[in-house]
Amino acid sequence: TGNSILGRDHFHKAASSKSVTKQCSLATTVFDGITIKVVDTPGWCDTELSEAELTQATVKCIDMSYPGPHVFLLILAIGNRFTKEEKETVQQIQEIFGERATRYTLILFTKGDDLEDTTFEDYLRAATADFKALIDKCGGRLSKLLKKIQDMVQDNGGGCYTNSTYQLLEQYKKREAKTLTTYFLIKKKDDLILSDRSRYSYFTTLNQLDNKARVARKLLHAIVSQLQVSLRLFLHYLQTDPETYSEW
Repeated sequence: TGNSILGRDHFHKAASSKSVTKQCSLATTVFDGITIKVVDTPGWCDTELSEAELTQATVKCIDMSYPGPHVFLLILAIGNRFTKEEKETVQQIQEIFGERATRYTLILFTKGDDLEDTTFEDYLRAATADFKALIDKCGGRLSKLLKKIQDMVQDNGGGCYTNSTYQLLEQYKKREAKTLTTYFLIKKKDDLILSDRSRYSYFTTLNQLDNKARVARKLLHAIVSQLQVSLRLFLHYLQTDPETYSEW
C-alpha cells in the first residue's frame, strides 16, 4: 500500500501472513502539488519482535512523523476476519498517541477483488460488532484515499495531529539543538584557548591556559552527559503513558 501511494517500489513487499516490515522506513513523493510523507511501521502486534524492538520502532516512528502525522492509515485486507491482533493494534495506537488519534485514522482496505459479487456495503453489514465499532470510531472514513485525507485535514483545522508525545519530542529537540549549539560554542572557545597557547604565550602563563581549557572541557562533557540523560528520560516516558506528561 505504501508503494502504491508513492507510485514506486520503495518499501519491502512480500506475500506473507506475517508482518513484512521489521523497521520503520520513511519515503516522500509529490502528487498534485502535495508533498506526501509515508512512514511504514512494523506491526505493533508482531510476535517476532521483542518488546524492546517494538519500543525502539515506536520511538523511531514518532521521530519520523514529527511534528505529527496528518493521518494514520490502518491497512486491512478484505476477506480476512477482524483479528484480535488488528483490534490490539487499534488499542496500541490509542495508548501511544491518545484517544484523539482515531479522528485522524483512515481505514484502507486492500484486496478489493476478493469481494467478487459481494458489494462493499454488504461486506460491512456482515462484519462483526467489533469491526463495525472500529469503523464508527474512525468516523466511517472509507473511500478515495487522498480526497479523504484532504477532507480530514480540513475538518481538523488544517493542522497535523499532535499530543503530549509529540510535544515532548519537540521540547527534546529544542533542548538537543540548544545543547548542541552550546557544545560547538564551547568547543570553538576550547580550540581558541588552545591556539592562544602558541600565539599569546608571552601574555599569560601556561598553567592559566591549561586551567581554562580544563574548565571548558569539563563543561562540555557535562552538557553531553545531560543530553544523554535527556534521551534516556524521553525513551522512558514513551514506554509509560505519554499522555500524563503535559510538560517536561
